Amino acid sequence: MAWLQRGLTRFLILLIGVWAGEAVAQEVRDRTDILRQLAPRADDAGFGAERPSIDLQVQFALGSANLTAAAKEQLDALAEAMASEALADQRFLVAGHTDATGSEELNLDLSFRRARSARAYLVDLHEIAPARLAIVGYGESRLKNPLNPSGAENRRVEVVVLGALLR
Repeated sequence: MAWLQRGLTRFLILLIGVWAGEAVAQEVRDRTDILRQLAPRADDAGFGAERPSIDLQVQFALGSANLTAAAKEQLDALAEAMASEALADQRFLVAGHTDATGSEELNLDLSFRRARSARAYLVDLHEIAPARLAIVGYGESRLKNPLNPSGAENRRVEVVVLGALLR
């Protein structure tokens, strides 16, 4: 019976969050889930093939590039996956995104600073080689949910596999 109550509570929180347009707490994607999404696959090798990528809910303080505790927890899981044998020789693009609140210029700058902040955390704390992490800020140009431009789901960091490091 307790599982039913927990499930109903989660559903109500999700419903209220969507109705209010607020950020809904999401579970941190763990190392296994990240590996499943990012690990190179044999069928990805062809020209023009879509590269493996993952959207992560990396949270920031409002209007800043300061990582929250939840963001650090998510980046810790990402670092674990990047250190795994399956991804140890891969390069990544860390792409920052914003919602459509604020000016386009402000959002572009903010998304870049957020991507840079995520990269710095991975490099400084987890000793991921800087050469493995390129960064870009897309601002509001690539909304995850264009039907809700100010939605929290648009404020994210996307990680894309760029390919193996050149030796």
